[in-house]
Amino acid sequence: MILDISVLFALIALGGLLELAVIYRLGQSLARRMGDRMGYYAGNFLIFLGFVPFFAKYLHVLRSWGTNAIGVPPWGFWLGAVLVAAGVLITWIGVRTLSSDRWWSKPKFKTERREQLVDTGIYSILRHPTYLGQILMLYGLALLTALQVALVSAACLHIYLAFIHARVEEQRCIEIFGDQYRDYMNRTDAIIPWRALMRMTLRVRRS
Repeated sequence: MILDISVLFALIALGGLLELAVIYRLGQSLARRMGDRMGYYAGNFLIFLGFVPFFAKYLHVLRSWGTNAIGVPPWGFWLGAVLVAAGVLITWIGVRTLSSDRWWSKPKFKTERREQLVDTGIYSILRHPTYLGQILMLYGLALLTALQVALVSAACLHIYLAFIHARVEEQRCIEIFGDQYRDYMNRTDAIIPWRALMRMTLRVRRS
């Protein structure tokens, strides 16, 4: 079981890092050689290929573990539903705020890019709200299905996004925006809105 978990984490990390490499290192090159439209499709196809080993291992683990369940209390189903709904909403807000500058958007694979720091709306609180949304959705699904493999997958993605993917992206943003992004990091949280929660707690206590 520990070996399966380690392999799942390694494969999701490999897929994620390949995704970043395609977006930040190959995106413009693909657009120059193939045109913006075909570069977009080729880039996303390469990203998909990067995650194929993870999906294959996931299916193997799913067959091996079968219906191994986690102990979920009666209220766990409703908590799972709330987490999924909150995750979908937060992810939608994050993507909506970024508009067309999301990973999967065509501008990432265009010959000419115009990078712009987005620090408004939900991005004035969190640097990676879409990651929070994805994490909440996966933990919610783990509660809804009550399967070990779902919980392990959520934990793997959580650790990877928080400690690897987000940090690589932030280094990239520092290269692009310099002190502007460092200042942004100093006044926001990465994935969990600790500062906003603290402010809300203080307001409640004062009232």
